[in-house]
Amino acid sequence: MADGSTTKTITCLDTGNYDSGPAMCDTQPGCPIPMDDDVNRQHNYQGDDPVPVGTFITFTCKKPFFDASGVKEKTIECLPDGTYDDTPPQCDQPGCDLPMDGSRASNNYPGVSAPVDIDTQVTYTCNSGYTMADGSTTKTITCLDTGNYDSGPAMCDTQPGCPIPMDDDVNRQHNYQGDDPVPVGTFITFTCKKPFFDASGVKEKTIECLPDGTYDDTPPQCDQPGCDLPMDGSRASNNYPGVSAPVDFGIQVTYTCNSGYTMADGSTTKTITCLDTGNYDSGPAMCDTQPGCPIPMDDDVNRQHNYQGDDPVPVGTFITFTCRMPFFDVSGVKEKTIECLPDGTYDDTPPQCDQPGCDLPMDGSRASNNYPGVSAPVDIDTQVTYTCNSGYTMADGSTTKTITCLDTGNYDSGPAMCDTQPGCPIPMDDDVNRQHNYQGDDPVPVGTFITFTCRMPFFDVSGVKEKTIECLPDGTYDDTPPQCDQPGCDLPMDGSRASNNYPGVIAPVDFGTQVIYNCNSGYTMADGSTTKTITCLDAGNYDSGPAMCDTRESGFYDCVCFNALWLN
Repeated sequence: MADGSTTKTITCLDTGNYDSGPAMCDTQPGCPIPMDDDVNRQHNYQGDDPVPVGTFITFTCKKPFFDASGVKEKTIECLPDGTYDDTPPQCDQPGCDLPMDGSRASNNYPGVSAPVDIDTQVTYTCNSGYTMADGSTTKTITCLDTGNYDSGPAMCDTQPGCPIPMDDDVNRQHNYQGDDPVPVGTFITFTCKKPFFDASGVKEKTIECLPDGTYDDTPPQCDQPGCDLPMDGSRASNNYPGVSAPVDFGIQVTYTCNSGYTMADGSTTKTITCLDTGNYDSGPAMCDTQPGCPIPMDDDVNRQHNYQGDDPVPVGTFITFTCRMPFFDVSGVKEKTIECLPDGTYDDTPPQCDQPGCDLPMDGSRASNNYPGVSAPVDIDTQVTYTCNSGYTMADGSTTKTITCLDTGNYDSGPAMCDTQPGCPIPMDDDVNRQHNYQGDDPVPVGTFITFTCRMPFFDVSGVKEKTIECLPDGTYDDTPPQCDQPGCDLPMDGSRASNNYPGVIAPVDFGTQVIYNCNSGYTMADGSTTKTITCLDAGNYDSGPAMCDTRESGFYDCVCFNALWLN
């Protein structure tokens, strides 16, 4: 507290007040300024005494000293209880920081934490392929008693490169035209002069200058004369069995055109020879000509095709044949498409249009037919009968239709269109005790819902007063109307905080039946009564409503207080 105390006692007086207020502990004593008796360290605090709670003070060891843990700097915090969260560092270990990383170099110091002992020597070694500016690849530095090293780390940023390749092979050449040495990472391409190859069959080889001053491979030895492998022809294959160059001088290679193709002069083979210049005496075979197919000569008067182009028919052309009415192919098709293949033939024969008849009968709308076959043609004079689906008729009200296959290949009429639904008759209500809500046209549309309601005081024998029926597609309803011949009242309504003694579970309640309500324990009606009797009248109503027991009886009650509130 403000007076420095940490406890306070107050007393409840007979006036109902306390003799003093509560303790106000808003003063924090802070921490003492750290008195630094270690000449090897210093801190950064320059504020008032005491040090405010939450203040961070950083201690730094003076060179060349470290704490025993290897740190040179440590930060501590003043806590609310007037102490610090840690002790300052003990700067009593002389030495140097861990050696700095070199550039493209590693060092041999084995430790993982400072200090490095005074007089310790650390040796750096350049990575493979790199040197320092003076060409050396190692450097040693020493930890002095000042806490510094006598030199910086090794900077191995120089690459010596590779010698320019001296080409003593007159059969090859390379593309390098730069400075000497060749920079590391440079690619040099060697090419054999015609007609020479390397023993491996290559004419060109690329090598790279590596960081260690050598190349990743040797140049090619261009001492094998011959030709390149024969080039691929167009739509042709050749008979050369080898898989690598060179091809010996004098070798003959024969090309053969793919099936269905020729060269421009109509030939299908070509032979070329490897000369001692390293070239062939001619190029590969170019088999880009297709002879095509003959235009189909149609000797069947019952069919026609759609081709109107040049002769021969180009390879890949599709020609469609169509049988004239009333003819079909024996397979039942009227139309067939064939393709001209690369070998000058077609992939199929035209249809044989020698079967007279009609197509399969078309599907009707909401109707089925009795034709048993699954493929055309339908024999001439065959009769097919359609029958409408249940609940549907044609526009004239009929439900069946018969059509006949004529010798023209057509039917004498179209299929049955059974798109009319007759609907249901408007229900004629001969029961004076009920009514319905339908006020639309006659017939009642399929899918219409009609609700019947019993007039008071009547019910159906099942106890319902209302019933809904639907007009189905077949012109009937999905249920019968209610029979409103049971007089009585509805089941008695539920009272409020009350139960009744009526034993039944469905209406109607017989005329004159008395129902007694009893209020739940602890409740009464507004007039203080706890029971009420109502009677079912022959009008279908009760002579009164249910008991409303919403009044609590007077008396003594156990109360439970919440949220520290007291009832007086």
